[in-house]
Amino acid sequence: MASLSSVMSATAYPRHGAISTAKHQRARRPTSLDDIGWKILSEIQQNARIPFAELGRIVGLSIPAVTERVHKMEEAGIIVGYRAHLDPAKVGLPILAFVNVKVGGENLSRFIKVAGTHPEVLECHRVTGAESFLLKVAVSDVADLETLLDALMPSVATTTSMECSGGQMELYVMRLPPSPLSGPLNVSQPI
Repeated sequence: MASLSSVMSATAYPRHGAISTAKHQRARRPTSLDDIGWKILSEIQQNARIPFAELGRIVGLSIPAVTERVHKMEEAGIIVGYRAHLDPAKVGLPILAFVNVKVGGENLSRFIKVAGTHPEVLECHRVTGAESFLLKVAVSDVADLETLLDALMPSVATTTSMECSGGQMELYVMRLPPSPLSGPLNVSQPI
């Protein structure tokens, strides 16, 4: 399992070549999407390996047209990569835990580095409120969770709380915005 730091720095590999990091960084402005663009995104989020022929059939476009749309979304930074979703329990990590961490002052950047060295840390989110970070971790048992928490402790100033759940993974799909009256995000040509 890749550590957080390797996931954050890794290049995304789409089905037809790597997405350029420079292109992704330049294209941070809002981009308009029409209904077909949102349908393409919905289908790709559910199955990133869908053949362009099938994707085109679903959204009502030819293979070259749907291929061009997907490539434009990659170049615009809308699609930033493709990945496989794993069942943590089937790879020996049945305990999924969400850990709230409170970190003080100069330890913020140090904590991110420390968390990134542990492959058990799947996600690290900076949050507002009483806590500084929310970690999503996957471990094989409670003893491994305790070992991970102990390893993170030198970086935290005060408290840590956690919630454990089964190794069930949910897939979240970004959908078309709810109001069709809101129109595209800007007036440029839809992707």
